Parts: sequence; structure tokens; C-alpha cells
Amino acid sequence: METNAISKAAAKTTTTAVTKPAGGQVAKKPTLSDQILTMMMPQEKSLKETLRGKVEYTTFCRSVCNTVLEDPKLQQAIKASPKSFFDAVRKGAEYGLEFNKTLGYAYLIPFNNKRYKDGQWEKTLEVQFQPGYRGIRKLLLDTKEVKLIDAQPVYEKEVSEGKFKLVRGINPEFKHEPICFGDRGPIVGYYGLVVMIDPTVPPIVETMSRQEVEKFAQQYSKTYNKEKNTFSGPWGSDFDSMAKKTLMLKAMKNAPIKNEFINTIVAEDEADREDGLIKAEAAVNSISPSPIADGEDEPPPQEEPPIEGEAQEA
Repeated sequence: METNAISKAAAKTTTTAVTKPAGGQVAKKPTLSDQILTMMMPQEKSLKETLRGKVEYTTFCRSVCNTVLEDPKLQQAIKASPKSFFDAVRKGAEYGLEFNKTLGYAYLIPFNNKRYKDGQWEKTLEVQFQPGYRGIRKLLLDTKEVKLIDAQPVYEKEVSEGKFKLVRGINPEFKHEPICFGDRGPIVGYYGLVVMIDPTVPPIVETMSRQEVEKFAQQYSKTYNKEKNTFSGPWGSDFDSMAKKTLMLKAMKNAPIKNEFINTIVAEDEADREDGLIKAEAAVNSISPSPIADGEDEPPPQEEPPIEGEAQEA
């Protein structure tokens, strides 16, 4: 009989042995990895069907376990909202992206949310799926519609010495000659570049200054703590990669890409930003429109309460 994939993944984890009184058998105390795998077991068939061979199921499970083990706040979020955890894991399976900080394909992000219940906002710790810069790049190249996808920082001296140039209009021009060695000065901005295989489509270039990227992150990231002016998650640990991802998505929005997964990522990114801007929408959907920092209290909204019969989560 073929060994169950969950068992294979569990074999990679350690288990603490606890000896019973004399004459008894040795009982094994499940580790956190064992508990996660046990939680995922009912989802095995569904996840395998969703993965469709894009990632080996055992590898995918192991990536989930390792990510959870490395993040105590994520562990708290799973206990507080197991549904959001499974939704995030399932989303990773749909895209075929492993949760691996080294690879940077995708992340499981714990964040403070607010949900409208019984006439008031209630704080809740939840888990969110977030594709990384390298994950989006991988998906985009896999579509066979794109010849080149890139996102890079631009340094002060590259601008002052004319090594970075972007001209729009009837005779567009783009060039970036990076200074690979020596003093480049500070990063002053980022750009995203998409070149389609179709030669009739001109290269798509989008730019943002570093200040614009920082403002963007503060406005839309659910991991931004306004009181402390700090980020948790990838915006805090790998700002450059998240900046590249932001510019890559910005360029993708103007590219004639037909792939369903890519268009879904772009649409979800746009939806997340709209949620941060339209507070009235939050009241209807029972979801807070903006990230809630630890300890922050927000008064109940003045708009209409959620429509009766609208799905709500505890």
C-alpha cells in the first residue's frame, strides 16, 4: 500500500517521547508539526486536487509546517482563526507556490483584523496568503506569454550620471545601466518591467520613488503598525523584495496577459487597495477597511450596519 503523503511529511518532524509508569508503553507527545499535519489531514484530498502536480504534496505540507514553526504570532493566528489559515493555505495550493522565506514564493501573514458582530467591531487575529516577488515572477514566466519580467531598485548616482532614463510618448525609450561596483548612493526609486512575447506590444515600464513605495506600504499593508511606525511580515524583513513586487504588479496591470491566475492576482491586489480606501464597503462586508495596530481602538462605524443575512465570521 502506498504510504500516505501526510505520514511522509510527519516523518520529517520530531516527536517528544514521554515514558509512562513501569509496565506501560511509551506514549508520544505530538509536536507542533504533528498537530499542524493532523489539522491538514482532512484537507489532503482537496489540496492534492488543487495542487494538480504543480508542487509535490509532501513538499507543500512541509513548507507550511516550517513556516508556522518559525513564527509564534502565526501560531497564535491559527489558533484564533483556523478558517483563515486553511483559506490561506488553499490559496497557496491554487497558485502552486510553496511557503518558503528563502525562495520568497509566498508567505502566510498573521495580521490584526476587525469584524463587525452584534453591532460593534471586534478585533481578531487572522492569517492571510500573500504571493512574493519571486512567486509572481515564476507564475508570470510559466504563462509563456511573457518574454521578460523584471523589477529593480534605482540608485542616486545611476540617475545623476544618466544611467537610468525613461522617456514616454511617441518615441519611448527606456534604459538602465546599473552601477554594479563602488558607491551607488542610496536607493531613490524602483521600476517594474514587463516585455511580452508578442513583438507588437511595446515594453511596459512603471516607476515609483522610494518615498512613494513607503507611503504605499503604510497605506495598504495589513502588517503596518501606525502607532510604532513599523512593519511586521515581509515588508519589515525584506522591504526591497516587496517594493519589487509592488512595481511588478503595477506593470502587470497594464500588460495584455490572458492567464487566469495572473489576472486573479492583479484583481485581488486591486481589491485589497480598494478595501483600504472605501470605509462604507467595510460596513457592508463586515470587514475592517484598514490594518488595525495592536492596542488601537476604533469607534463603531457611522454607516449602516451589515445587511441582515450577510455572511459574518466570528
